Amino acid sequence: MALTSSVTSIQKPGAVPYQALEAIRIPVLILHHERDACGVCSPQEVARITRGLKNAPVKKEVFVNGGGSPTGDPCEALHWHGFIGMESDAVAIIAGWIKSPRPDLLCSQEGNILVLFPSSSITYRSSL
Repeated sequence: MALTSSVTSIQKPGAVPYQALEAIRIPVLILHHERDACGVCSPQEVARITRGLKNAPVKKEVFVNGGGSPTGDPCEALHWHGFIGMESDAVAIIAGWIKSPRPDLLCSQEGNILVLFPSSSITYRSSL
């Protein structure tokens, strides 16, 4: 399972952290842009999702920073929320996760980012 730009705010009914996440028993990737400015999808609140995934055999948070030229509504596709300017990189991360859902995906042994995808101006921060 891959969650992208997930709704994390308690202000929004149905926000992901308040779902029955403990019922999920498959690997989960949580992908967010560090600069997502959508008021209900704060990257700083992603840990709430991760904490709820108590029974997921593998879970991984990945934060990206890159792309470019966001325009319009910060909660829509043409802003950081939609991984503007790095769409193919986001797809590559998700596809890599689906092929091999490992906790060390995209990271070195120290937890630092190891992989750069086609856009060399994009950096990745991964946790867990």
